[in-house]
Amino acid sequence: ESHVTVIRDRALTALPVGLHVGMHLNLRGCTALTALPAGLRVEGNLSLSGCTALTALPAGLHVGEGIGLSGCTALTAL
Repeated sequence: ESHVTVIRDRALTALPVGLHVGMHLNLRGCTALTALPAGLRVEGNLSLSGCTALTALPAGLHVGEGIGLSGCTALTAL
């Protein structure tokens, strides 16, 4: 059984405010995603690799394990 939420939608631009993911969240390749919601909680790993429009990580971000940021070429602030 997989405990990974995978979203691979190149047109995805935002996630809902107050999102809480109980395990891992894989947003790899969501090239239109420009921001993550404040207070995003991911209990496992958060993969943002290839999210080329993402410019910053939000205030109050909680990640329980690790964050993958390879290829986030627009990211200017952590």
